[in-house]
Amino acid sequence: MRHLFSPRFAIGLLLVLVTAIAGVAVWARKGSNGTDQLRIENKTRSLIVESVAELETIQIEPQKKRRRFKVTVKNGYSQSLVAYSFRQQDSSVGKGTVSGVETNGATIGWVLPPNGTDATSFLAPSEGEVVITLAAVLLEDGTGDGDTQALSRLREVRAGVKMAYQQIVPLLRRAANSTEAVAPDIAFQSLEGEIAAIPEKTVPPNSRRGFHEAKEFLVTNLKELESKFRSDQNLQHRSEISKILARVEEMLAKL
Repeated sequence: MRHLFSPRFAIGLLLVLVTAIAGVAVWARKGSNGTDQLRIENKTRSLIVESVAELETIQIEPQKKRRRFKVTVKNGYSQSLVAYSFRQQDSSVGKGTVSGVETNGATIGWVLPPNGTDATSFLAPSEGEVVITLAAVLLEDGTGDGDTQALSRLREVRAGVKMAYQQIVPLLRRAANSTEAVAPDIAFQSLEGEIAAIPEKTVPPNSRRGFHEAKEFLVTNLKELESKFRSDQNLQHRSEISKILARVEEMLAKL
């Protein structure tokens, strides 16, 4: 009778099972003293942790060092993603304390296409256990995956960006269409002031970060444009504002 499992097949099957069991903790490192350990966990179904690389050790204070490392993820979903988040827990922030790192491209229209990769850098203590959790992912169609609380946060930040852009677009349109004779630097400064003055206290608390980031992003863009005009007097400031308006409208349509 012919054997159904060859030794080579059995070894291969064992490796597959070991890989599957290790799916939650995808990478770990222990130092010679046994106290240096890094663990990566994943709460999502298809945002894949592709690699983890330790980049360098940084001397912050005479007696304090931090390790910097990079986690690269790959989009295994069938559609683009627009945001994802990590949670980080280590001895430097106290027992039970969790910090977070989010990648949310709402202000600039960033997306990660299927099979695309993206990297996030972290700082961690030189000793002690560090746990990095890939917490949640938000997809282009508004659906998501992962920890429900982390996913809600991604949505709320994105909603804050949308609320800000909805109020900024009329200001940009008025400035772009104005026929008032005004110097470019005055026009830019006036527009920057109007955007910065948009109140945030009425925005839901969990959306204020996105709202503020959107305002800051536009004010920074206008300041850069203002600086550019100082060195090139041939530029048409209303035409440049119209270009910013078109980009913001395009990003707003995707939110």
